[in-house]
Amino acid sequence: MSPNEESVKRGLEKAIEVVGGIDVLVNNAGIEPPNKSLLDLTSEEYDRVLDVNLKGVWLITKYTVPHMAKRGGGSIINIASMAGLKTAGWSDAYSVSKAGVIMFTMVSAIELGKLKIRVNAIAPGWVDTPMIERAAKNLMMTPEEFKKLNSQRVVLARFRTPKRSPM
Repeated sequence: MSPNEESVKRGLEKAIEVVGGIDVLVNNAGIEPPNKSLLDLTSEEYDRVLDVNLKGVWLITKYTVPHMAKRGGGSIINIASMAGLKTAGWSDAYSVSKAGVIMFTMVSAIELGKLKIRVNAIAPGWVDTPMIERAAKNLMMTPEEFKKLNSQRVVLARFRTPKRSPM
């Protein structure tokens, strides 16, 4: 078993110990590859994106489901991306990983439904973060040009802005 898998198991056990059980799992991990052409990515860079964005979702789901099943069911929410449905023409590893999350969600929903565990995905679109600058640079555009072009592909014709919740 890889150290990563062990750390997932330990983290889950600790969370269950602290809160007494688990009814809802939100898989909200994601990284992007280095800002390179798909032909310039190394196997290690590509694997890292798929390991975090897709394998990570599978691992925590795998170890959470038995706990949810013992409690009579639960809900799993996977954060995918619109890039998993329609790529922007860059970051193929990211798009592939998020498309994998969408398919994993569909497969899991069928398999885990019999355990009274709902599985859904949310596929957010563009959020105005530093990732936008990197995407624009990769396409040889300014961030403003990138936002203008891509906001036309969004129903509300704008990018979301990140906000932190007060704790």
